[in-house]
Amino acid sequence: MKVYIEVDIEGVAGFCFSVDKMQENMQVSYFEKICRLLTGEVNAAVEAAFEAGATEVVIHDNHGTGYNIDVETMHPDAKIIHGLSTYAPDWQTGLDRTVDVVIGIGGHVMKDTNGITPHTLFTVNETLKLGEFHMTAALAGYYDIPFVFASGDNYLEEQLRALIPNIEYAAVKKAYSPYYAESVSPVKSRAMIKEGVKKALARRHEIKPYKIPFKAPYTVSILGSDFQDPNSTVSDNDFPAAVMKCMESIFHYELVRETPWKMMPRGVMLNKHQLKNSYYTKA
Repeated sequence: MKVYIEVDIEGVAGFCFSVDKMQENMQVSYFEKICRLLTGEVNAAVEAAFEAGATEVVIHDNHGTGYNIDVETMHPDAKIIHGLSTYAPDWQTGLDRTVDVVIGIGGHVMKDTNGITPHTLFTVNETLKLGEFHMTAALAGYYDIPFVFASGDNYLEEQLRALIPNIEYAAVKKAYSPYYAESVSPVKSRAMIKEGVKKALARRHEIKPYKIPFKAPYTVSILGSDFQDPNSTVSDNDFPAAVMKCMESIFHYELVRETPWKMMPRGVMLNKHQLKNSYYTKA
């Protein structure tokens, strides 16, 4: 059994807001702490997966830069897909038909909804609204792979159960605002995740893959942050291809299909919208 762990960070116990909300002199230590908390929760999921019979566990570090897991302290038997996420081959690298089951750690709610740090909104065929874990479930379901477990806040649980009613879920915090929450301790969150993943994998044949309620062609758009283009709408007869065409309007996923591979400009990671007005491109 091959288990694919999709990883974000906003749904981790102890996280209430992003680094940019901190005073500058506290940002480094804050980020290091959140990454430690994330790594602890992911390790709990990996340990549970192996104890439940997994033969291979692949972690996909898919938050921000794509380099948040502390590789020195991650579970020694897991593999990790990481690096600059917007220079990856695709949005969900490694999620293919070789995977048997998908779980998500540290998820967050979709844009314009209640919950901790709501952001990202995919729209499929102009009516279906999906957040990041929701889209992961949809892509997995397209390959007949079940998305069986997730962790995050109480509002994400409501959103995911609307798609997958019998998903196993660990609500490690209760959101009071976009930046304020009641969280369990990290020790407790890891125990909850370990127990939930074991239950989910034992029930994996009961939890059906999520199927989007449309037939081809598929139209996909995304709105994630102010700098992302709400009009980047594309269509394709293949659902994963439609998702990737949409993502390529913002990020640099297409670069790996060029030969030789291009390097990004020196400096911080920038998406296409940021690069348009960047001094990195004016030299």
